[in-house]
This record gives sequence, structure tokens and C-alpha cells, in this order.
Amino acid sequence: MSSPSVRALFLSIFLTLIFSRRNPSVLSKAEKVFTSIVQALEAETLQGNVCTKVVEAAKQLVAATGINADQILNIVRPENQMTVRRHFQ
Repeated sequence: MSSPSVRALFLSIFLTLIFSRRNPSVLSKAEKVFTSIVQALEAETLQGNVCTKVVEAAKQLVAATGINADQILNIVRPENQMTVRRHFQ
């Protein structure tokens, strides 16, 4: 699994499965998981359908746990804010 697109595909499948099952391990570390997703979006390593699925899973995670998504989104460099935030509008 050396290709970023292959890793992103596996990430989307993995996230979809664990979020849909409300995995306690993930829910207890929701801020770290969401931060990782935001960093992947900022690096633009998630594309197309994979990106859509990961963002939907991230939205579910935020809704299920009540984490402060805006606070985490603020870690994104100013020049990338709009690119990342558009996924969550």
C-alpha cells in the first residue's frame, strides 16, 4: 500500500465501517481521528468518491461525539481554509 490513492481508499472503507458500528475506540479518540481527516483534506490526498465518503464519515463522527469541529478546522493554514471548510458546509 504505497500509493496515497490506495491508502485513501482503504481509509475510507475503514472509516465507514468503524463509524457505522460506532466503535468505542474511535469515538473516544474522535478529536484525533477528525484532526487526521482534516490534515488529509488539507494535503489534498483524498479525492473524488473516496473524499466524499470520508467527509460524510467525519460529519457523522462530529455529530455522534459533539467535538468542536471549528476548533480543529482552525489548525489548517489560512491559505487552505476555504479548500478544507468547503467539504463541511
